[in-house]
Amino acid sequence: MNKNWHWCLLFVGLAVIIRFPTFFLSVIDHDESTYLVIADEWLNGKTLYKDLIDLKPPGIFLIFAAYIKLFGESIFGLRVFGSVIIGLTAFMLFLVLKKFELRNRSACFAGLAYLLMTTFHFSLAVNTEIFMNFFHVLAFLLVFQFRNTVGWFGFGLLFGLSFCVKYLALFDYVFLGAFCLYSFTDRNELFSAKNITRLALTGLGFVLPFFLTNLYFYATENFEEFAFITYEAPGNYVAEVQWTDRLLYFLNMNVTFIFFAVPFYFGIFSNQTKRPVKILAALWFASALINTQITGQFFSHYYLHFSPGLALGCGLFFELKNRRLFNSVRVRKPALAGFYTISAIASLMFLLNYFEYYKREDFAREIADEVRPQLNPDDEIFPANNLQILYFLLNKTPVTPYVHSTILTKKVHVNTLEINLPKEYEKIKKRSPKFILVEKHHPVRSFEKFIQANYYLAKKFGKKYFLYKRREISK
Repeated sequence: MNKNWHWCLLFVGLAVIIRFPTFFLSVIDHDESTYLVIADEWLNGKTLYKDLIDLKPPGIFLIFAAYIKLFGESIFGLRVFGSVIIGLTAFMLFLVLKKFELRNRSACFAGLAYLLMTTFHFSLAVNTEIFMNFFHVLAFLLVFQFRNTVGWFGFGLLFGLSFCVKYLALFDYVFLGAFCLYSFTDRNELFSAKNITRLALTGLGFVLPFFLTNLYFYATENFEEFAFITYEAPGNYVAEVQWTDRLLYFLNMNVTFIFFAVPFYFGIFSNQTKRPVKILAALWFASALINTQITGQFFSHYYLHFSPGLALGCGLFFELKNRRLFNSVRVRKPALAGFYTISAIASLMFLLNYFEYYKREDFAREIADEVRPQLNPDDEIFPANNLQILYFLLNKTPVTPYVHSTILTKKVHVNTLEINLPKEYEKIKKRSPKFILVEKHHPVRSFEKFIQANYYLAKKFGKKYFLYKRREISK
């Protein structure tokens, strides 16, 4: 392990460098903004799933709360933290292929492929998928290295922690757990007492975090709200979609990741590559396919579920022997050539992020700077359908428990959480926030009329953000 730490520095360094231009913008993804707001308010004494309501499990808010507690309220620092997690995951994928005795170039390409798949626009924010992948690859490495009580229990525990971040982790646990039980035990021990003990250990580790989570909410007399989010709302979230939509989503993923999907398919279908690695990559990919299809909600950041399996398959591609393209190229100094190639790729991705994100106007900070001098301690602001990060930037408590800007404006979320929409908007009207921010126009017509009747346009930011200020009634 020690001799591989220079690879760790390489992957973490590349992750930070490539993503560096994105560290300064307030908002890349609204989920990330929501996690920051809820975690900060949770630390300030608000009750999760009662005062702060979201569909996500508590694990992601706990991670963000831990970050704020340890490192402060820096968005820049949060993005660095996320980049380190991604770099470590890439390094661990490198180690996985090294454990299977693949060559350095194959293992390196797997790690690099993972890094590059996390630099698309939908994967630059600090989101649940990057933590889920981190826990899963670490769990696999742990049981690979320590095939004893610690390894099997740790495998289940890490997946249990991941389950508390995103419930779809269950499928990876089942698929990868089955692979480990089959691959890391003797064939004559598959149904032995020893293997049953291993299964029990990993099962105990898996259920422990979720059991303690239930216990926590029960002890804090908030179990009813937690139970609704955990056991009822996910069923409401599942959408019925046509098989053509499912197929189109899968094809879109392959097109988006075409430079990784093509070598992946070559790697897993070739008879020249190692069978255990092919099975592992294919199982990881199959689990991701179930994860992304089961809810019927097709978001682009779900593509990241595929990235570990795709990365392993990309590594296998470099194990192929009969590749004319590579066999016809003679490189006298492969290490130097590899360095130049990686440097060129990193530079290209850095420049793309620089022009796309570093140069982008930060409307959230501009709006925060505009309203901050006008807000008294008791004044409130309501980002009605965008930029909920303003709560965090201005250190203001959310006007509504539904922090994410789409929960009150998208029918799927309203139905999932069984929200009484007229009642919720009446509560907001009664609070009469001093400022209301609207992107373009508010989709709820009755609330749009309320804004026009009681507020005036204070300032427009860019072409789509309208800041309204409450009309003061003269006495």
